[in-house]
Amino acid sequence: MYEIIPVGRELAEKIKNNQHDISPWLKENKIKTLSENAFELFEKGITSLDEVYPLLISSI
Repeated sequence: MYEIIPVGRELAEKIKNNQHDISPWLKENKIKTLSENAFELFEKGITSLDEVYPLLISSI
């Protein structure tokens, strides 16, 4: 599993201004995080808890 976040002008400005918590921006732009995608794949039965668990723990 992997995560790709497109970096456009608005996000680049946030990064330049040391705004490290981009969670609200991701939600506003309907971009799912790695852990959200991993949990969704688990719920659909596409992946196992063994694969998802390390991703969910690292996002806490």
